[in-house]
Amino acid sequence: GKEITDYRLTKSVNEVFTRASILQKKEIPLEFAVSGEPREGYLFTDVFETSRDTVLAAGKPGTIKNVNVITVTDPIDITAAKEDIAQDFEIKNYLPEGLILVDSDEDSVVTATAKIEEAANKKFTIGKDNISFINVPDGYEATVRGMTDSTEVSFEGLKEELNGLNSYNLNGIIDVGQLFENVEDTENLEGDYYVIPEFELPDHVKARDHIKIHILLEKL
Repeated sequence: GKEITDYRLTKSVNEVFTRASILQKKEIPLEFAVSGEPREGYLFTDVFETSRDTVLAAGKPGTIKNVNVITVTDPIDITAAKEDIAQDFEIKNYLPEGLILVDSDEDSVVTATAKIEEAANKKFTIGKDNISFINVPDGYEATVRGMTDSTEVSFEGLKEELNGLNSYNLNGIIDVGQLFENVEDTENLEGDYYVIPEFELPDHVKARDHIKIHILLEKL
């Protein structure tokens, strides 16, 4: 074409506008879950060993500020497990809407291992001092009867948690009020009762022996 030399020409556009999204980066911890129960005699320790604990994600400031954890919604199946169970997860599949991974594709796969441990057993000797009462009806007194200081109780659980127990810090609680939840006539509640105490125990310990404690409820 011909060169235009007419300097009377005018521009129809003086400015060009562009939009750029400013993304904020944040290290976000990962959260995993399990499904099922291990084989009898084994316990899930509630511990996950992971190839990484956090991922670096990016998103608009208003979005990413409200994200404090990335939950991997597909649980690790530990049904009938008697050893650790490991599984790989593509973290990009679990990002909340509006977030992207800053890490490379190689870093987007995280291995999580659900820790399984064989249950340990331990016996403790308890006595009256290990038993306490709650919700005793007004005007009544509850006492333990016929229990020696050499009553053996067996517990099962994680070895580390069992090692933290002893005959002095075991506390068996008897909820007296539960005995009368379905009793209409509460005029006279005196009498002898046999109750299984609930022991205050760590999360991964349970009583194997459900001993019944003889208690006497008397009016004051």
